[in-house]
Amino acid sequence: MCGISGILNIKSGGVNLDILKKMNNAINHRGPDGEGYWISKDGHIGFGHKRLSILDLSDKGKQPMSYANGRYQITYNGEIFNFIELREILELNSYKFQSDTDTEVILAAYDFWGKDCLKHFNGMWAFAIWDEVEQEMFLARDHFGIKPLYYSYQPGLRFVFGSETIQFKYLDRFNRSFNERNLVSCIINPYYQEGEGVTIFNDINSVLPGHFIILKHGQIRQIRWWNTLEYDIEIPINYDDQIDKFRSLFFDSTKLRLRSDVAIASALSGGVDSSSVYATLHYLNSLDDHKVKRLPDDWSKAFVASFPGTTQDETAYAKSVVAHVKGNAIYWEQQKGDLASEIINYTKKFDAVYNTPIHILSKIYELMRQHGIIVSMDGHGVDEMMFGYPGLQLDVALHQFNEKDNHYADDLIDTYANLFPVDLYNSKVEHGRNEVYGYKSNDSGNNKLNKLLRYFLKPKSPQQNDWIKQGAIKNQIGFSLNRGKFATDYEFDLFKQFHYSPLPAILRNFDKASMMSGVEIRMPFMDHRLVSFIFKLPIQAKLGDGYTKRILRDSMKGILPDIIRTRKTKIGFSAPLKEWIDGPLKEFSLDITHSSSFNSSSIWNGGKIAIDLVKYYKRNKNFNHQLFWSILNAHIIDKE
Repeated sequence: MCGISGILNIKSGGVNLDILKKMNNAINHRGPDGEGYWISKDGHIGFGHKRLSILDLSDKGKQPMSYANGRYQITYNGEIFNFIELREILELNSYKFQSDTDTEVILAAYDFWGKDCLKHFNGMWAFAIWDEVEQEMFLARDHFGIKPLYYSYQPGLRFVFGSETIQFKYLDRFNRSFNERNLVSCIINPYYQEGEGVTIFNDINSVLPGHFIILKHGQIRQIRWWNTLEYDIEIPINYDDQIDKFRSLFFDSTKLRLRSDVAIASALSGGVDSSSVYATLHYLNSLDDHKVKRLPDDWSKAFVASFPGTTQDETAYAKSVVAHVKGNAIYWEQQKGDLASEIINYTKKFDAVYNTPIHILSKIYELMRQHGIIVSMDGHGVDEMMFGYPGLQLDVALHQFNEKDNHYADDLIDTYANLFPVDLYNSKVEHGRNEVYGYKSNDSGNNKLNKLLRYFLKPKSPQQNDWIKQGAIKNQIGFSLNRGKFATDYEFDLFKQFHYSPLPAILRNFDKASMMSGVEIRMPFMDHRLVSFIFKLPIQAKLGDGYTKRILRDSMKGILPDIIRTRKTKIGFSAPLKEWIDGPLKEFSLDITHSSSFNSSSIWNGGKIAIDLVKYYKRNKNFNHQLFWSILNAHIIDKE
């Protein structure tokens, strides 16, 4: 797990090592354990690397790494969790190794299988390999885009890549500026850009998840190498057998992700996903037949973010899990102090737009690092595969109603309503029945869009209305999916939710938040075998008996405490934004919205926002806190 950078000059002229070092040093936080550089003999190509040592802590693991007598050079960020098994296969084919790293296994696999090596990897990665013989650069990203890889391509001039967009600020002859269309779309829909392969900056894009790029003779091609639907995995007919297979895949995925030469812990929220990961670590390590290869001595701690007195606090649930496994937890609570300064600092480092501060995500991993933890085991990906977010349950219910299965439709409406606090249950049931059975029309979509429009009506940018409509409509853009491959609309929507929006943006957020402190996140639910299995399951295995994530809950019997396993409400891990804006961030919010720089923006209507904020504080009027934060987020980055 590291940070990478690279420059390939297509025209004559050597790579400027000072520029490469500046790009590399911009991501010191990603690799505090060392750095390295390589420039080709002709000077046209340069690689940089910042190292976070996790496997083989010796100098043999340094990068950029050379292989096959200098034919290949690699700079790599990520982990190939099945590298031990791949190394054994390669050794049987006469390959020899000088280190105990997964990096060297990647190079040997590339030499042996070529670009098909990606299909043999189980992990998360973003890497670039230069082949001196073929005069070709190969850049690849993992199945689902867990690890970031950004690039800028100037045809006929140069190709530049890095782990973070902030690196491009230090590139010579490059003006890093906002792309207004992308920025507006991202403010309206903060999940928009990652699945589309764009950023909020002009001429900076990202390699799409499950894709690789070939750069040869100054020309680039981006090619899809992974499609979840095409992975061949057997689905048992009987539900009990499906549970057994799910549990087996999850256990194996977890064991692979426990391989480390440094300390491991878990980020625990108290929800069923992160709790399942943490409880499973303890369960596996209590069994003689589930011993983990290369397991560190320190692996059992949990780290919990606590927000006493707010609607975001789940500390009691997290404590029940820790007590159940007889584990050890360390708790973080926001201390009194200059919250505004901290948020500004983290937002600048984040260098992207989102609808809630990245601050609390960063703090939990910062605390881990302070306790000597380098790797965190997290529970990401489940909501997007098994209808965890409120709303899609109603899409499924509508389909079942049309199929004359009112019993299942009612069960799904109840499932939807139970995701909310108990005092909202009756109103959510009524809303669900209105949506599914059509008792009354709902025109809230147009009203919400009109409220958004008034914040962005600027005479300099009349086309922004189109961008807003585009950004406001969930999942409208991109991903080039064929609807015909899916039997139902809800299956199509679920697939997009995982592969296009919102998951790719969430993965970006956690990568940035953890790597600010040099901590690697591993995600057992994101194993490509498990993902493919889940997407092929029948709907009743994911939604049923009043529950989302049904098969996960059933597979955790005896492993999770029932108070967690059967918990129906969903809070989600995010900042208590309303409470902060109402309290410690009130003065900060008023100061920014009344500043000349905020009001002179050509993108948003600063005056209108300032007026609405004052009305909110005076009269407690309705206010869109998340939209407001996205705009503040963009303003802070713009003034960096």
